[in-house]
Amino acid sequence: MNNRYRAGISRNLGILSEQQQLLVKNTKIFIIGCGGIGSIAAEAFARTGVEKFILCDFDIFEESNLNRQAGCFESTLGQPKVEVLADRIRDINSQADVTVLNRKLEFEEIKKFIQESDFVFPAADDFAFSVGIFDLCKIHRKPALMVVPIGLWGVTTVIPPDSHFSVRHIHGLPKISKYEDLRDLLENDIYRKGRLVFTKKFKWSHSWYDDFIAKQKPLAQICPLVWSISSIGVLESIKYIAGLGCSAKLPRYYQISASSIKKKSLIIPSFSSSFLFMRGIYSNIKINRRKK
Repeated sequence: MNNRYRAGISRNLGILSEQQQLLVKNTKIFIIGCGGIGSIAAEAFARTGVEKFILCDFDIFEESNLNRQAGCFESTLGQPKVEVLADRIRDINSQADVTVLNRKLEFEEIKKFIQESDFVFPAADDFAFSVGIFDLCKIHRKPALMVVPIGLWGVTTVIPPDSHFSVRHIHGLPKISKYEDLRDLLENDIYRKGRLVFTKKFKWSHSWYDDFIAKQKPLAQICPLVWSISSIGVLESIKYIAGLGCSAKLPRYYQISASSIKKKSLIIPSFSSSFLFMRGIYSNIKINRRKK
């Protein structure tokens, strides 16, 4: 560590040893999607001392991003998210090595960048696309971070390459390997209507839910929840990278709800896990019927 870097992370050294901080410094993180959770995680990783990034996004900042996305200001509206975020990282640490990919990548390209990385954060708006990236991480034995905020609810966990569990187990998703098929399922009207739980568990208004089902409105999100669950995810990732032990590593995960923040486990039956399990069974039934 040079003097400039050491000064910037000096307070970390009351928690991390110098060797652990070097592990953090030298970890190359690949973030696919630099919107809400991606932008917050990137800045938190940079402020914790990560110095190597690959950032991918093809979108620009718009006014609806002002309520939650790091780097979105009136002064940056209309600018590419990935470029703004890269500048913020370099402003935190001028020595940071940031690769900027201001375009949508195909899975073959993503595979190449996963192989070059040490840790991956799939944070695309297209959740089916992110699930495909999690699958690639498992194939190429790379640890990955999952963060999902919805309304006043959110979950986060680190998925080690040797885990027997996957992102599908948390979300009750069927074992569909083809991206297009999973995307079609998630956009299916029957499947979308099954999200009525959003109005109760996630505290969405019924009017917003109705418009969401009609594909007239996006997911409802609020800044404190998005920033909180993203920050917890980065903390668990840093603990994993530094070898401090990780309490939110599948099958365990953190869940924020409207009334609590809890560490939970997929191997301990609960209302949430039962609901997700049943949704997975229902999805498989629908898929099998469609194939016939």
